[in-house]
Amino acid sequence: MKFYSFWALNAPLSAERLVAQADQLAAAGFDGAVLQPRFYMPPPEYLSPEWIAALREFCRARPDFDLLIQDENGWPAPSVDGRLLESHPDLRQSWVARYPTGSAPEGAEELCRDGEYVYVREWGSYADTLNLEVADRFIELTYEPYCALDDFRGRPFLGFFCDEPQFGPLDHTGRFGGGTPLGALAWTDDLPALWSQRAGGDLLPLLPALFFDLPESAATRVRFYELTADLFRERFVGPLITWCRDHGFVWTGHFKGEEHPYFQLWFCGPLAPLFRAMGHVGLDMLERSPGERYILRQAATLRRQGLGPGMIECTGGSGWGLTPQRLYAYLWWLGLHGLDTLVLHQAQYQLTPQAIHDWPPSLPFHQPWAACLPALFARLREELGVSRLRRRFMKCWSSSLTAA
Repeated sequence: MKFYSFWALNAPLSAERLVAQADQLAAAGFDGAVLQPRFYMPPPEYLSPEWIAALREFCRARPDFDLLIQDENGWPAPSVDGRLLESHPDLRQSWVARYPTGSAPEGAEELCRDGEYVYVREWGSYADTLNLEVADRFIELTYEPYCALDDFRGRPFLGFFCDEPQFGPLDHTGRFGGGTPLGALAWTDDLPALWSQRAGGDLLPLLPALFFDLPESAATRVRFYELTADLFRERFVGPLITWCRDHGFVWTGHFKGEEHPYFQLWFCGPLAPLFRAMGHVGLDMLERSPGERYILRQAATLRRQGLGPGMIECTGGSGWGLTPQRLYAYLWWLGLHGLDTLVLHQAQYQLTPQAIHDWPPSLPFHQPWAACLPALFARLREELGVSRLRRRFMKCWSSSLTAA
């Protein structure tokens, strides 16, 4: 079992400061970190040669410290700190929305009409992850600069953490479908052509069946959600994973809307095919107490089927009042579901006023009980070890036979 820090980089990057804080993280029992540019403030500029040089210096100084780097300044990927759409505005996300006839926003592209409603295409402020070119541009702008760390590939630089990529119709404010009052569905330029190739027929006349309960709605919705999920996996997630594997890097992270099958339909599609493409499980559960079990049981099921390691971003939003006892109980609960790489959200590089309110606590840098962490992690490793669980199971099994 490994414990990583979700290390929030929110002030000017300094190799010396990174090394000093990595020493603190290691002393607290962490095996490594996910370095997350988070409201990052230059200098140096994000992804600049100076940025890469500072990371090279850090890798050289701490070759024994596992390092994953989040592939975005903030979240969700793939904004590239806003640069992707600045250089390629034609790659903006779009969606189809339903309006009463005559009330659609000016400039929206009409796709079809159905009685009192009109179905139009609108554009948002996020990248279109159903468009194959987005993955190519994201790799070019974000991943390729890190090839300058190739001589540290595998140790300490493991690869990339992708935070909350999705295809659902969200605008920059986080409003679903830009706040459209009657619903919205993900769209991309060649979706009608792909529908014709894969499902047969014309998609546009079927749009009402996606919004209303009609006789053809069930079959239409199944085909539509399967198609958008397949495109997200084939055109965005797949190329990133392939590029990373070809270059000897790990690709991990978690997806927007993973919590429940209903949300998965809108934002990322079913998780099992995504996890199988990744070769492991990657989740996000930001609480401090056991709660939602569905996603964990899905992860545990896939682990038992032989899928690789299970990583989870956890404990964010636990509050400054988080205690060692509560942290132990929560991490133990996660570990019981087969998640063996726990990424504790988060260690603040600098405790700015923003950082004080930014999903605390800051572990271990700004917690008075941080000295407890090595013992806490050691106990979790022992309690959750395979041999210990096997002994405990055999003891219970033997007891039940004796009782019988």
